[in-house]
Amino acid sequence: MNRRVLILTTESLPPWPSPTAGGGVRAWSLGEALDEAGVQVTYLIPKKLCTQPEGWDPLKVITFENHELDNVLKSQQDADVLIVEQWQPLTLLQSPPPLPTLVDLPGPLFLEYVWREPAQLPRHYADKIRCLSYADGLLTACPEQRGYALAWAAAAGLNLHEFPIRTVPFCMPAMPPARQGARGEPASILSAGIFWPWQKMEESLRIILGCLQTVGAGRLVIVGGCHPHHQDAPQPVEAEEESHPWLPEDIANHPRAAHLGLLTFSELVEEIRRSTVSVDLGAQTVERELALAVRTGVALWVGCPIMVRPWSLWAPLIEKHNAGWIIEDIESKDFKNLIEGLARGQVDVISKRRGAAELAQTHMIPSQCIRPLLDWIQSPPRRMENTPLLDERFRQLDNERLELRRELDSVAHEFQRASHDLESIRNNPLFRLYKRMQGLLGNS
Repeated sequence: MNRRVLILTTESLPPWPSPTAGGGVRAWSLGEALDEAGVQVTYLIPKKLCTQPEGWDPLKVITFENHELDNVLKSQQDADVLIVEQWQPLTLLQSPPPLPTLVDLPGPLFLEYVWREPAQLPRHYADKIRCLSYADGLLTACPEQRGYALAWAAAAGLNLHEFPIRTVPFCMPAMPPARQGARGEPASILSAGIFWPWQKMEESLRIILGCLQTVGAGRLVIVGGCHPHHQDAPQPVEAEEESHPWLPEDIANHPRAAHLGLLTFSELVEEIRRSTVSVDLGAQTVERELALAVRTGVALWVGCPIMVRPWSLWAPLIEKHNAGWIIEDIESKDFKNLIEGLARGQVDVISKRRGAAELAQTHMIPSQCIRPLLDWIQSPPRRMENTPLLDERFRQLDNERLELRRELDSVAHEFQRASHDLESIRNNPLFRLYKRMQGLLGNS
């Protein structure tokens, strides 16, 4: 296909020698799939994140400072389409992109801000609506996300009768067959990914470690930590040590645990290949219910069976292909028996590994997954000017609200300081003497 596509992301890419996150994996997987289909792909990435290795084609990457993005896009006159990984990078623009724009929404980023920056939700709400009003099309990673995307498209003033929302499932390049494992070998259970505080991964990790300790065998390998690029994420209350900025000490220092921190993508893949099983057993939240977890997809792509909760969007495929376990209750005896059985080498993981490989080979084939995307790129529709339901006046009102909040906080601070000063004056012996003399003189 004789097309040139720009992919804008604010995450580092998996081939680079630095940790990445789900958004970077998604952007790279789409780019690789398009490249295999004959599309010329160029990534747009902030300079501060660019750690591309030697041998990487420099023509595939354009770096920019945040304030330069408008001019960078205007300079790419030969590009046919802009794909934006999540809506947030579009906040860097002062005006709509000058070429057909497709916004990929593989997860509910706005819902992350419910935990990450709850005080800033009005601003993020207005930002997302403005950014989506720039779009000519939307992508989701699974059909279950379509309704969520439609609601935002409506708020952005998009024509729902004509506006295209395409689904491009999680896909990855061909993966060499993973080892099949063997009954009786020591269990290595992997928990990997960016661990956000609201996911409460530590609850399941403690139970797993308790089971391994009971048996006296097996280990829990933890690959993860705070997001490598977004430092606004709040830290868990339990985390105190700088060496484990998100991980409670009883887990990090457990004799059956190995905390490796954040790894590069290639290092993570090798760790998955060495693992018996992987786990993604966080707490149920609305954000997790709508996220097609990349950590789960990567484990299955490598051929590693995984344990997930029933609300995971991966659960139906995992159950269909016998690619892991659906864990209803992490407190249950059945779950603890499963972990102890793995530790003793009594659980047959070979069939589960075959199921994971089958799932990947059936549902993650790039040439099949990106067909809707290729159709769109071949003849991209151009939007009419979209008028968001919440326009710039909303942003102005929100800015005024924030300014009033700051002024109110300042007045409260000054009042508190004045009250303290007044109390200090009242307690001063000279002031008390003055008041007594004033009283005496007044009575005379």
